[in-house]
This record gives sequence, C-alpha cells and structure tokens, in this order.
Amino acid sequence: MFYNQFEPSRNYLNNGQTIISIQAAIEIANNQIDGQVIKAELDTENGFIVYEVAIITTQGITYQIEIDAITGEVLRVEFD
Repeated sequence: MFYNQFEPSRNYLNNGQTIISIQAAIEIANNQIDGQVIKAELDTENGFIVYEVAIITTQGITYQIEIDAITGEVLRVEFD
C-alpha cells in the first residue's frame, strides 16, 4: 500500500482546523467500497484538503474515493 510521504505528522492545519487521520480516511473509503487499499494520500482539490484513496475490488475494479480531510465526508467515488 502506498502512503504519500507528505502525510502530516500532526492532525491540524496552520489555521487551527483539525483533519482526520489517514487511517480514518481509509476506514471511511472501505465503508464505501469493499476491497484492498492500494493508495492513500493527502491532496488539495479546488482549494479543499482531501484524501484520495484507491481501492481495488476482488473483481479487479479500481475505485478512487475522495474524502474531505476536515469533515470526513465522501465527496466522490469513481471507478476506472
């Protein structure tokens, strides 16, 4: 499994907002799609801080799940 090397060691931002941990993001993604996590990273999307988690199912379908890093809300689920 790949974890982005830029994953923060602390769960808060410069403005004092807290973010969920990468483990929490992975758990949220696994609640959406059952499979093996192959990548998880913290990123920015349109000015928002998000986790991008990739999961491959037993059928070989790869899903990309985008999760708001502050609220934990699932923003998008796509498959390749």
